[in-house]
Amino acid sequence: MYTQEFLKIIGPGDLSFRYRAELLEEARAMRSRAVADAAVAAARWLTKAAKELVAAVRTQLRVRANLAELQRLDDRTLSDIGLDRSTIYAAARGLDVRFAANSNERVRAAANSNRPTPVRAGTDAA
Repeated sequence: MYTQEFLKIIGPGDLSFRYRAELLEEARAMRSRAVADAAVAAARWLTKAAKELVAAVRTQLRVRANLAELQRLDDRTLSDIGLDRSTIYAAARGLDVRFAANSNERVRAAANSNRPTPVRAGTDAA
């Protein structure tokens, strides 16, 4: 089948039969190598994706276990270890909670810092 199509493309009188057969054999070998390389690349990609999925599931399970353990603690114990209820999730994920602590106050302070200072009656506004 391929031989006939190949002969139609190059023409019957252009190449010797032996040379045409060698070309066909080389083309088939190249195609086989390309298919094998693609299969290996796909297998590597699938292996990497599976490993990443397993790692993500393990991480999520660890976070859930940490979160459950921290939620069982009372407020005083949380305070002793430098946490409060608003920072439990960040701590369970392993994030630095020093910046998450008192985040509401920091957000409020940042919002207020952008507001213009009110001018009181009887004061110099300049």
